[in-house]
Amino acid sequence: MRDAGTQGGHDDVFTYTIKDGDGDLSHTTLTISIGDSTPSDTIPTPGGPTTTVYEAGLPPHGGLPAGSGEIADGNPNNNSNTSETTSGTIGFTSPDGIQTVSLGGHVLSGVPQTFTDATGSLTASYTYNAATGAGTISYAYTLATNTSGDNTSVSFAVGVTDSDGDSAPAGNLVINIVDDVPTAHADTDSVAANQFSAEGGNVLTAVGTTSPVTGVDVLGADGATVVGVVAGTTAGGEDANVGTVIQGTYGKLTLNADGSYSYVRDAGTQGGHDDVFTYTIKDGDGDLSHTTLTISIGDSTPSDTIPTPGGPTTTVYEAGLPPHGGLPAGSGEIADGNPNNNSNTSETTSGTIGFTSPDGIQTVSLGGHVLSGVPQTFTDATGSLTASYTYNAATGAGTISYAYTLATNTSGDNTSVSFAVGVTDSDGDSAPAGNLVINIVDDVPTAHNDTWGSPITGPTTLTGLLSNDVFGADGVATTTPGVITTTNGAHGTVVYNNDGTFTYTPTGVYVGSDTFTYTIKDGDGDTSTATVTVNVNTNTVPTGGGTASLTLNEAALDTTLDLAAPADLQAGVVTGTDPGSRGETAQASSGITFTATGEAISVAFANPTGDPNWVAPTVSGLAAGYSISWSLVGGQLVGTLMQGATNLGASIYLALLNTSAGPNSTLTPVVTATLTDQLQHTAGSGNITINGLQVVATDTSGDHVSGAVNLTVLDDVPRSFIGDGINLPDSLHTTLTEHLNFAPGAGADGVGNVVFSVTEGAPVTDANGANVFLNGEQLFYHISPDGHTVQGLTSVANGSDLGFTATLDPAADTWSFTLNGTIFNGAEFTTQGAIAVGGNNQVNAFTTLTSPDTPNDLLVTANGSNNVNTSTGNFGVGSGQSITNGEAIRFDFVTNTSTNGTVAGTSYTDHYEVASFTQGLTKVVGGTVDLTIRAVNADNDSVFIGDASGETTATGITVTVVNGSGGAAPTVTANADGTFTLHGMAQGDTFTVTASSDPFSAVEIYGASSGTFKLGSASFSTANAVDPFDIKIPVTGTDGDGDTAAGSLTAHLYPTSSSLEGTNGIDSLTATATKTTVMGQDGNDTLTGINGHDTILAGGQGNDTLTGMDGNDKLYGGSGDDTLIGGAGNDLLVGGSGLNHMTGGAGNDTFVIDPSKLSVHLTDVIADYTPGQDVIDLSDLLKSLGTGAPTTDAQAGASIDVTFSGGAAHVMVDNNGTAAGGSMVEVASLTGVASGSVISILYDHNQPTHTETVT
Repeated sequence: MRDAGTQGGHDDVFTYTIKDGDGDLSHTTLTISIGDSTPSDTIPTPGGPTTTVYEAGLPPHGGLPAGSGEIADGNPNNNSNTSETTSGTIGFTSPDGIQTVSLGGHVLSGVPQTFTDATGSLTASYTYNAATGAGTISYAYTLATNTSGDNTSVSFAVGVTDSDGDSAPAGNLVINIVDDVPTAHADTDSVAANQFSAEGGNVLTAVGTTSPVTGVDVLGADGATVVGVVAGTTAGGEDANVGTVIQGTYGKLTLNADGSYSYVRDAGTQGGHDDVFTYTIKDGDGDLSHTTLTISIGDSTPSDTIPTPGGPTTTVYEAGLPPHGGLPAGSGEIADGNPNNNSNTSETTSGTIGFTSPDGIQTVSLGGHVLSGVPQTFTDATGSLTASYTYNAATGAGTISYAYTLATNTSGDNTSVSFAVGVTDSDGDSAPAGNLVINIVDDVPTAHNDTWGSPITGPTTLTGLLSNDVFGADGVATTTPGVITTTNGAHGTVVYNNDGTFTYTPTGVYVGSDTFTYTIKDGDGDTSTATVTVNVNTNTVPTGGGTASLTLNEAALDTTLDLAAPADLQAGVVTGTDPGSRGETAQASSGITFTATGEAISVAFANPTGDPNWVAPTVSGLAAGYSISWSLVGGQLVGTLMQGATNLGASIYLALLNTSAGPNSTLTPVVTATLTDQLQHTAGSGNITINGLQVVATDTSGDHVSGAVNLTVLDDVPRSFIGDGINLPDSLHTTLTEHLNFAPGAGADGVGNVVFSVTEGAPVTDANGANVFLNGEQLFYHISPDGHTVQGLTSVANGSDLGFTATLDPAADTWSFTLNGTIFNGAEFTTQGAIAVGGNNQVNAFTTLTSPDTPNDLLVTANGSNNVNTSTGNFGVGSGQSITNGEAIRFDFVTNTSTNGTVAGTSYTDHYEVASFTQGLTKVVGGTVDLTIRAVNADNDSVFIGDASGETTATGITVTVVNGSGGAAPTVTANADGTFTLHGMAQGDTFTVTASSDPFSAVEIYGASSGTFKLGSASFSTANAVDPFDIKIPVTGTDGDGDTAAGSLTAHLYPTSSSLEGTNGIDSLTATATKTTVMGQDGNDTLTGINGHDTILAGGQGNDTLTGMDGNDKLYGGSGDDTLIGGAGNDLLVGGSGLNHMTGGAGNDTFVIDPSKLSVHLTDVIADYTPGQDVIDLSDLLKSLGTGAPTTDAQAGASIDVTFSGGAAHVMVDNNGTAAGGSMVEVASLTGVASGSVISILYDHNQPTHTETVT
């Protein structure tokens, strides 16, 4: 067998030996002739997939750009197009083995080798199977640069030689190179309207064009430049004009070989068109591509600048007219005495109208006349217009020059002529319509003043008065009746005689000068008036007098200068309790009358300084040490309040009107008086009277007669007031301060003092009259000597323990409240004298503890199977009617109980809480006994002593004993389980169980020693530990001159367990399910309720925002300008003092208006009052009116009005109530409530609502 891969064409010789039977040998050869074979190969055809590369896939190379395929994604370096490379195989056979395999003259091996030339690189290797004689040449060719021409290729000779030297037939691997070509993309650019500067860009890169993406040209692997450009759109472009100026339809283009271009629009060409050019690019081997560059030219509209009418170039004057149409020359033309020398040229004006028309000019017109560069004149009935224009096409700017001359007068004061201005450009656009308006200033006559020198003693004709007057261009018809009119003098009548003369006739007796006026009117109605002065020489004594009485009200004082009649003479310097009233000023138009018999008279107050007519008035009602000093200032009589020699300032001003009269006439002067400051009234005396202020009438010769003015000054008294409430948790608390609200209503006399109005030692009660307790001990008032501090103290016997302190600061108009611990409001009960039900049974009940009866009852039970056994005033257990070790008795504080003596037959509504429980030992057997006491928070079941479920031992309990036996003092041990054991209790001793913070609802008493004892009557005080309560303290305010007003201050106490309190800063608090009372205290706080609960929100001081939710909430704004939003539910909104905005929300809401609204004149704004649903509560406000407070519904209704204006209803209240002289003051504004709506108003907290209709 032939070995694979061995040479062919050779012999393979073998020698072999044969041997016979007896060992003889013979030798010879075997020759094998091996045939020869020639290698062969199979070369791929040129231009196939494995024998083609593309210049389009080339990256940037040799300074040339990337091919069009490689650059297609915008990145020339990411080899996104690999068409510059191809690869394949050449199969061959060589049965006689292999000597060499070559490609392109390079001997190959089994390892790939790379060979480069000027065009690219070839990588090749081969494999060969000697067993089969088959082999494969693998190759890859990568084009490295472009070639020149459209049909180029590279060729590599393929060589295969076998081991005996035979070679395959000659052949070449030919790889075709496909040429890359450029592609030009259309470009666009624009020239803005009015732009004549160069616009540039680059057509190859599209930089600077309006087609920065679509206009980028593809240059291809051979690179490309611009080689031609022509104007217009052509099929093939032109290979010329690069770098030279090409004239387009509307401008000139210069396009360079690198693609950069510059376009300049021709001046005066039309806008709104496209200028199109075709350009050609050619790559490195001559491939061409054509496209367009389109320049869009913006369109512009002509504009003009027309001078404003009435300016120097747009005004002519009739005064410059020469004589015309039978009328005289204008007043300016005649000023030099010559009407015909054109000394005044104001009848002519000239000027220019600037315009711009970047797109050239079609026509320019003025007043409908087409203009040219040569001046033209156009006339009408009024005058003549001369106009022409100039235009610079390079700049687009032009000027219309005009001159206008008035030819005749016009009728009226404000006439003008108007000429339409028109500018149209070459493409038909016109400037916005406008007119050149030339104002014509009317000429007016001028009458000059005259003096008639001769004395007038009777009717006199006055001549020559018109000779110095100027009649003007419109003329004056001096003989036409009504053209010249006159007025009479003060001392004579005047008549114009229609011939240039006047007649003056004196009236009455008079010595002195007089004046009258006459008026001339020209042809179009213009007038001029002159004054003529005459000397009249034509003596008598005036008569009359009388008294004018006026009343001034201190309450009406304010610091505003009221100008409505009768106007204030001066603004006030203090504010009274009724500043909305006009009572600070009064006017008398009768009472004093003077008659002038023959001469004119003038009226004035007698001058307190140096006037012999002055007599000091009589004053009564002023406080001792005070007086009024009088002076005459500028015609007004001024009264100044003096304290001794100290000037306290002007307080009263008086003035006179109607102070002159002619001869033989009657005069009643009008007297006005204004009070500007309070007068110091005698304390409690009421009013001040000032009688005998003299008013003097004097005639022209000095004769005089007097009248008098009497004044009554009503004392201002302070208003009742309610201080802003203080809200706090019912526990030990630092001092809180709120507004007293007395100062705003103290009135004109100011604040004197404010004191507490309580009786020393009087019981402290809540707002409903229930007593108040500290640690079970009743509190009583203790007041300081100055009345500024009041304390709630327990009795001396109970140690004078301090419950609270309230203080007043009248100067600051504030009050403060300090709580020294938890206090309770409640009532006292005792079993003494009460009749029990169910004696000697399981249950003993006291159902009538007071008269009249209340729901509060007392249940008494024993432990185990024991019965309760009672006798008059005693309690015991079992048949022994006493208590010993192992026995217990229990007292439950329940409501509405009934019993048949058994537990099963006993019912009640629920428990109530008590703050203290006191009981004594009426009998003790065995000397002394011990007993244990437990205060219980009871549940409401029928299990009493021994109830292990639902009940707890009360905390915060103290137990005290009083030694009433005279023996050894008992002792008390506080046990760890919350109970107390009393040791050594003897007959006559008593014990008291007191709650300091946790009221209890039952008491259990256990025998704790072998002795026996009986318990006496039980007394106890209830404790309101669940509901808030108020302590309302009366106060009295006194003004500066001793008048008093009642007031009240309220501390609102809320259970600590359900209270959430803020700080003195700015707080944002939200109620919780357990904290339903939220108090902001000082600062601008934001308080919010919680859905599903009735919440109480109290803002305190500051401008607070209170927002209720869906419960029946109570919102108290306190002082400050507050915002109250009730939300859903039936809410109570109390704005307090300040300017408040209240929104009730859904539900039936009640808006409480604070009494301070009457004094400070701040109106609460209610945003969503719903007629028929919501209520306005004026109860406290009406009560604050003091003696003027309504006592009947009719009086209350008469004091209230609801008016409509400005889209809202306004709740008005008479600030004097039922008393006279009050003013209606707005206290609430109901936004959006219409006229005719019915408003529900509460006059009294304890009465039903009433209605007022909005009118």
